[in-house]
Amino acid sequence: MKARAAERGLDATTAVRDGDPTKVVPAYADEVDADLLVVGSHGKTPREKVQGLGSVSEAVVKSTDRAVLVVGVGSGRGADRDAGEEADEEADE
Repeated sequence: MKARAAERGLDATTAVRDGDPTKVVPAYADEVDADLLVVGSHGKTPREKVQGLGSVSEAVVKSTDRAVLVVGVGSGRGADRDAGEEADEEADE
């Protein structure tokens, strides 16, 4: 992801943290003063599939005032591709 961002002249930081995402993600975003949070969503329940937002990603969105981009992963169109490629292709459409 960092390489793709750099190719486009963007600065990206990736991080892995343990804990409750609704607490850990906003705390880390504040720590690094993030401009944008990108989170994945599997959308496992029927409501989540229609809404396009999984329960964890929805909780993260509600737990921060920062901008959040939710990327669908794991099922449906592009499930065998990396989420970044899917997002890139959709942006080109």
